[in-house]
Amino acid sequence: MPSPKDILHRSSKKLALQAAQLASTSAEFREELLTLALRNEMPFSSRAAWALLSVAEQRPDLVLPSINLILDKVDAIENHTQISSLLRLFDALDMDLDECGKLFDFCIHMLRVPLEREYSRAIAMNILLKFAKSYPDLIPEIKEQITIAMPNFNANHAKRKAAAVLKLLSR
Repeated sequence: MPSPKDILHRSSKKLALQAAQLASTSAEFREELLTLALRNEMPFSSRAAWALLSVAEQRPDLVLPSINLILDKVDAIENHTQISSLLRLFDALDMDLDECGKLFDFCIHMLRVPLEREYSRAIAMNILLKFAKSYPDLIPEIKEQITIAMPNFNANHAKRKAAAVLKLLSR
């Protein structure tokens, strides 16, 4: 069986989907893909993170057992595309938020980082909305963090997204 690096040697949606398909059928390949997705080994790691997102969208049961490992490693990731894919993975999964304090903290961190991409911030706000629905007592903190971070958003669409999230949280 080829390794994830063998498959992800070129930037191609077809190759990423092939890697996702192999990860869906082989636990060994899935483990290698996960390990690569959590490294700072470009361009392979960002492609592996995207393939892992595809696995999570099709077969969340295969990725859910690895959530804690991903949360433990996500802070060390430096690539914006890779971070966005992992945030989308968290957003796509129907997780038990009781044990996801690290995810909450990471999403708050994404709002605060001045150089973070607006897309990652938008995904982080989607995840924070899920926390707000499950834990209404977090709403004041989420609102405060978005309000503090909003002036640092560079794009108008990010500011509109933040305003929309604040409006939803005020209901």
